[in-house]
Amino acid sequence: MNTLIIVLRLLHIVSGAFWVGSIVLAVVFLEPTAKAFGATGERFLAHVLFRKRLLPALVAAATVAIGTGAALYWIASGGLHVEWIATPTGLGFTAGALAALAAYAIALIVLKPQFDRLATVLDDPPAGEV
Repeated sequence: MNTLIIVLRLLHIVSGAFWVGSIVLAVVFLEPTAKAFGATGERFLAHVLFRKRLLPALVAAATVAIGTGAALYWIASGGLHVEWIATPTGLGFTAGALAALAAYAIALIVLKPQFDRLATVLDDPPAGEV
């Protein structure tokens, strides 16, 4: 059981750090820079997300982080025992789980139309090119 927990924790931490770090990089640096460059910036962002496959990597990292987190939560709570969930540790883990699930849902539901629109940018040649 100790090996399982170590592997789950390692996967949870690495995938979560990649997910959060990549989102911070994208929101703080890449997206504002792409906006500053207009249509060229949109093409750059579309290239990074789709051709360089950042978007599938982010979805995979988020899925691994949430899946391993759920498994660790199940193990730590002894199968979702309310007594453990009501402890300070249980409440902290529950808050973290809800935050991760909310971020995942926002990305999949709210941002998907924007990603779909951005994907079409790669199909259109830039102005002045044929």
